[in-house]
Amino acid sequence: MPQTNSQGVSQVSVNPGQAKDQFKAHYVELLQSRLGVGFAVGVVLVPLFAVVDWRLARPFFGLFLSLRLGAAAVMALLWLINRRRSGQAWQEGLTIAGALTVAVMLETMLVAMGGTGSNYYAGLTLLLIAAIVLIPIRLGVAVCLAASVLLVYLVPLAIADTPLLGGNALLHNTGTLFSASMLLLGANWLHRAALLGQFKLRAQVQERERQLDTLNASLEEKVASRTAQLAHSEARYRSLVDSNPQLIYTLDNEGTYSFVGPRVGRLMGYRPEEMLGKYFIAFVRREDHRHCVRAFKQVRDLGLVLEDVEYRVIRADGEERIFLSYTAPLVDDQGKVNGMIGTAVDVTRQRALTAELVKAEDQERRRIARDLHDGVGQYLAVSKLQLSKAAESAEGRERERLTQVQALLDQAIADTRSLTARLSPRVLDEIGLAPALEWLAEQGRERYGLEVEFCCTDEVEVHDGLLRGFLFRAVSELLLNCAKHAKARRVEIAMSRDERALNLSVGDDGIGFDPAQHVNSGTGLGLFSLHERLDLLGGKLEISSPSRGGSLACLTVPLATVAKAGKDADDQPHTSG
Repeated sequence: MPQTNSQGVSQVSVNPGQAKDQFKAHYVELLQSRLGVGFAVGVVLVPLFAVVDWRLARPFFGLFLSLRLGAAAVMALLWLINRRRSGQAWQEGLTIAGALTVAVMLETMLVAMGGTGSNYYAGLTLLLIAAIVLIPIRLGVAVCLAASVLLVYLVPLAIADTPLLGGNALLHNTGTLFSASMLLLGANWLHRAALLGQFKLRAQVQERERQLDTLNASLEEKVASRTAQLAHSEARYRSLVDSNPQLIYTLDNEGTYSFVGPRVGRLMGYRPEEMLGKYFIAFVRREDHRHCVRAFKQVRDLGLVLEDVEYRVIRADGEERIFLSYTAPLVDDQGKVNGMIGTAVDVTRQRALTAELVKAEDQERRRIARDLHDGVGQYLAVSKLQLSKAAESAEGRERERLTQVQALLDQAIADTRSLTARLSPRVLDEIGLAPALEWLAEQGRERYGLEVEFCCTDEVEVHDGLLRGFLFRAVSELLLNCAKHAKARRVEIAMSRDERALNLSVGDDGIGFDPAQHVNSGTGLGLFSLHERLDLLGGKLEISSPSRGGSLACLTVPLATVAKAGKDADDQPHTSG
């Protein structure tokens, strides 16, 4: 039975009883096969040896020929029995019968020839060798066969009236035959032992082959099952890729497309095969090459996963579109990056909707600011004028009360003007974003008593009034948070740009604050609204607490959005309001 070792490898062990039965069947089959061949050869060769009789014993040729033909006939009969009877006893009996047939024939020839039959004595020895060695019969059967041959040789010589051989020759030949019998019996035992070992080895090989066949069938079944699973997974993957509205692609480590999803036709106007093998940078607007290559190297060399990488692409028809991509590395079994997979979505329409939303919001802010200035502001101013006249004619306690009300009106007028300035600061349209932020810093010093500094390291122009207004209000909101919640004394406002984005930051030395607790403070823009609006613009807002203390808010807007907003502003007719 097969067993399994500690390494999980199947080993073969053969049941002794089962092996004995199998060997017996094998032994009978082998004995029958060799006897069949031996009898067939004897039928042919025994008569042919009459040629030897003609040359060596011509006076006895007729007798010897008759003996040979009779022996051949007996062998033919034994051959027929061998073909029809396959039992062990039958085959061993046929072995002895065949050997005795030839032995009787040779002994008869030896008796007939007298002392001149030494050559036939040699033939008798060869018969013994052939019977015992060539046919691996059982030891007991071999002993019986050897004893029978010796008796066939010795008995006629012992009862003959006239000794055919001298006493010394008879003794010598008998001893020789006996010694040969002993040696050949040993050889027969070794032959049989070797045959048994060979059979056991063959049984183990056959068992191993059966196990290998079983294992192969199991492996084929597993391979077929895994192939079906892979085919199902591939079909599902293909369905997901084909139905995904985003562009799915893979790049090799050189930056060339190795796979492009079918959505590329709708998004970029190319067929997938037109992009395969080409560098991804060939489809990106030149101004965005630098930051796209840098993002590619971060994924390939550092194994980073990059989200929200924005860039402009040129469609096959020459139209420019804004894409937002997600890229992750493809890693092999050794952990080595051998490519990357990414998705990209066209956000051009979202950016346009964002611009429209900002425009509508800015117009609404301007309208509210105008209503505050022309309505509430005028009413407050007239009320202050009337109250001043009434205070001049009042005396004593009444005059004191009117003075207090007048102070409240002054504060209301100041707050209204401040709110109007924050909703729609005229300074933005008159001097631009950077000077407006400098003005905002001065207002922070005057209004909140903070030490506010503004720094602009790069020349930055934002031509679109709506985007300028949003950025101004965002910084104003962050400055207000510093004053109300951070308990800061010093605030730094900075504006700069790099190859892909416009950067604004507001840092303070206060105690910091939790953004989640103040999402709707100040003018109503709120940190939540800032995050939401920047997400639509492709930008982001990050608030952190530096190791030196305080808080730092960093606002980033892609230059692609800034440029697109400026272009749209140039294309729109200018209106006053």
